[in-house]
Amino acid sequence: MDRQQARSSVYSLLADSKSIMVSGAVLFALLTALGSFVRIPLPFSPVPVTLQTFFVLLSGALLGKKFGFISQALFVGMGVAGIPIFAVGGGVFGPTGGYLLSWLIIPVFCATLISKMPKTFISFCGVFFLCSIIILVLGSLYLSFYMNVGLPKAFSLGFLPFVAGDFLKSVIAAAIVSLILKRD
Repeated sequence: MDRQQARSSVYSLLADSKSIMVSGAVLFALLTALGSFVRIPLPFSPVPVTLQTFFVLLSGALLGKKFGFISQALFVGMGVAGIPIFAVGGGVFGPTGGYLLSWLIIPVFCATLISKMPKTFISFCGVFFLCSIIILVLGSLYLSFYMNVGLPKAFSLGFLPFVAGDFLKSVIAAAIVSLILKRD
């Protein structure tokens, strides 16, 4: 293949929005995986603070329902296949299983809400924080089952310690999405 043909095939690949979206799904699966390595263990909880939810939120907002879901399904699939990308051992069968499984629905929910709301920083903040709360609720419910403890204990371990950080992640994600959408 000569240089002109190579350049032409690269341009046609970039012009194909489906290829870009598939690449975006792979990118967000990898970003979510990298987010697991940025973790702060909490001595009182089996669930660490990570950057993963930040990328879950962005995947829904930037890739839409279908490819946001695909990105998180790829991430969960890689972890289930044995690639050590989960923040805590046990993956979907460990203490963080509820959070991980919620990430399969959150990009769809997030993208659906964003498509129906004004594209403003405040709207994005609200959508992202609501999605974060859903992740925390589902994660805490599963944690209650996993640890065989009551809901108040599970919420004190898997919900309350994360609300402030998830609010901050929601605001930063909203700022990023607002900036990206202004460029379009």
